[in-house]
Amino acid sequence: MGETEFIEERLGAPAEEWLSADHTRRIVGGRPGCIARSVAAELGVEAPAVDLYGACAAGNMAITAARRQLLDGRCDVAIAGGADGFSRLAFIGFMRLRVMAAEVCRPFDERRDGLLVGEGGVLFVLERESSAKARGAPIRARVVGAAVACESYHPTRPHPDGDGLSRATMEALADAGLTPTDIDYVCAHGTGTPQNDAIEVAVMQKCFPQGVAFSSIKALTGHTMGAAAATEAACCVLSLERQTLIPTWHLDKVLQPCALDAVQGAPRPTRVRYVLNNSAGFGGYNSSIVLAAV
Repeated sequence: MGETEFIEERLGAPAEEWLSADHTRRIVGGRPGCIARSVAAELGVEAPAVDLYGACAAGNMAITAARRQLLDGRCDVAIAGGADGFSRLAFIGFMRLRVMAAEVCRPFDERRDGLLVGEGGVLFVLERESSAKARGAPIRARVVGAAVACESYHPTRPHPDGDGLSRATMEALADAGLTPTDIDYVCAHGTGTPQNDAIEVAVMQKCFPQGVAFSSIKALTGHTMGAAAATEAACCVLSLERQTLIPTWHLDKVLQPCALDAVQGAPRPTRVRYVLNNSAGFGGYNSSIVLAAV
């Protein structure tokens, strides 16, 4: 959602307080780019600072953009990730769309009935391997592939065939020089909404006909919107480091048809070499990144 306080603080205010001098100043202060500029200022960094508004795919999009800057030699170090605070606008918006869970979020479960809103922020330091080794930095994972694909199907609904997510998945694998059989785990977008989960399972079955392990962490974290993809990328890094997959919480009976390996019940120790982090957002944004163990 970006910075929404300047809107929310006026929701119950009289008309004369809207577009007052103070309110105008707050609006200008919350213009696009304000989040990245604030991070740069806090860190004392003098460098280009860009906000990518890719809805729930923003974190993966930021990592994708940072990786491209590094590969093209436009920078030596990049800070990329996603952040979103809990907002009344998002909460009310999801309520009006009737996609909020009545009790708990159950991604990929037959009884799934919606999402729960969360908040968070995750940032990564990305650099070329030679640079990290030269300064003795611990390398936690490698970003070996990334792709962004967009749909123009509907402002809030995914394409019924999952067109954008399918393309992002396969293009990220191609970028990494991998095949579907190389992927050990998919960290799915998995919002817990009936339509999204069914489409996403169909996409994974199409892209991974041999099957693949998958789960969603949103039952634990809530849907953190602009922070979601980055939060899930961090969990992918942890899975690679600890050789353990995080299960989908509250998943009792996997939706059908599904011939994939749903991780459920408890963390699963296993061999993890390559993971795919998938994200999708309102507006038709889809982004996938492939991470590899060190």
